[in-house]
Amino acid sequence: MNWLSRVFGVEGGRPVVAASRARARATRVIGPSPDLVIAAPARFAWDEKRWQHKRAGDRQEFTGQYRVFDRQGRTWREFHGYISHHGTEIAAYIADPPLEMRRHPHGACLQLTNAPWFRLHWNRHPSTVDDALIYMERMLDESFNQGRRG
Repeated sequence: MNWLSRVFGVEGGRPVVAASRARARATRVIGPSPDLVIAAPARFAWDEKRWQHKRAGDRQEFTGQYRVFDRQGRTWREFHGYISHHGTEIAAYIADPPLEMRRHPHGACLQLTNAPWFRLHWNRHPSTVDDALIYMERMLDESFNQGRRG
C-alpha cells in the first residue's frame, strides 16, 4: 500500500479493508496550534496621555498637559489642563489658551473663570472625561494646523 492509498483510504480503486482503516484512525496528525493572542488591558485616554487622577469625595479631578503638534513650527506644544467630573457634569479647563485658539470658530466658547484658567462651555456635553480631553486637543490641533498639510 502506498502513501496515497493510506491518505485517501482506497487501494486499487477499492476501499481499504477495515483493519487498515482502524490503523488510519489511530494515526494522529499534529499541526500548528492556533495563535495565542494576549491583548493589553483597555486604558483610558487620560491614562495613556499620563494625566493624573485624584478623587475628592464624589468629584474626580484630572490634571495634565493638552498636547498638539504644530506643523508650521514643527514642534509639540503643551498647555496645562484640568478636567473636573462631578455626577454627570464634565468641565474642561485650559490655562492661558494660545491666541490661535481664541480665533478658532469655537474660541468664544472659552470663558475666563479664574485667571489663568479658561473653561470650555459645551454645545453638547461630553459623556466621558476622554471625550472632553480629546475634544480640547482637537480644538488645539485645528487652531494650529487648519489648512496646513503635514
